[in-house]
Amino acid sequence: MDISRYTGQSWNPLLVIYYMFFKHPGIQFSIYYRFERYLLYESNYLFRLIGVLLYPLYFIATYYILDYNIHPKVPIGGGLFLHNKGIVFAEEVTVGKYFSCMGQVTIGRNLNKPLSKIIIGDNVFMGVGSKVIAADVLEIKSGVQVGANAVVTKSLNRENGVYIGIPAMFVKKK
Repeated sequence: MDISRYTGQSWNPLLVIYYMFFKHPGIQFSIYYRFERYLLYESNYLFRLIGVLLYPLYFIATYYILDYNIHPKVPIGGGLFLHNKGIVFAEEVTVGKYFSCMGQVTIGRNLNKPLSKIIIGDNVFMGVGSKVIAADVLEIKSGVQVGANAVVTKSLNRENGVYIGIPAMFVKKK
């Protein structure tokens, strides 16, 4: 499902190889992430052991080479699309299906509030440079678009809404 978001087709091995190595680093991340998450959290004991042993390679490839800081512990629904580099997710994030994210996006929590959690719905779009900072439970409803450089500090409760500004405020319905 992730690959079709990048290529526009369900499956074409040559097109996938082209996109993977030359066009989008996000597709490389998606493949590494899905594989490592499967090994660590959705498999049997032996595969989990392999996942633990491969985690340093995952970290080096995604953090240092691809410039994505998303731990496999973060559950992300199918259809992930990461447009550019510099994307950071805290471990307390849950992401729905068809999540689209431009570059330089940070989704995290206030370090003084250890029990914070961020829940992102389906079909959410995060613009370039947008930030999500949770102090408690912060929810972004399905279909929300967050504008470029917007800072989200409170829940975005209107489905299919467009939010912009610092702090992010509702502008209109899509």
